[in-house]
Amino acid sequence: MAPACAPPQRPGGRGVFFSRYASPLAATVPATLSRAWHRTTRRIGVKTAALLINQFGDLDAVLARAAEVKQPKRRERLLEYADQARISRELVTLRTDVPVPVPLAALAARAADPRAVLQFLRSQDFNRLIPRWELSEMTTQP
Repeated sequence: MAPACAPPQRPGGRGVFFSRYASPLAATVPATLSRAWHRTTRRIGVKTAALLINQFGDLDAVLARAAEVKQPKRRERLLEYADQARISRELVTLRTDVPVPVPLAALAARAADPRAVLQFLRSQDFNRLIPRWELSEMTTQP
């Protein structure tokens, strides 16, 4: 099972992007939040976001203390795009209070109907998968 909040990844998912930037707090920043922040704050990248989170604590603290950021361009971008960064955080936050209209037991995995799967594969032109599916169905039948 994957951790609830994986550390930020390099673009393309090639492992953790930081070594000297690492801290337990930065590792709790979801990669999606960093990417959303990167897009909305116009070039505050993942590494810079991790540095700022390490320095100030969390996104709210970074934005509240943006005037303390030494680099003028970075400070200007934080101040200019603070509202967009907050909106981005809200957009990537998973809601856990949404009612589920069906019982969870009804969503459990169950065996697929072989005919329906083959019909779907043919309708979508998954020609390479059809022989594999047929072979797997032949070996799993009693």
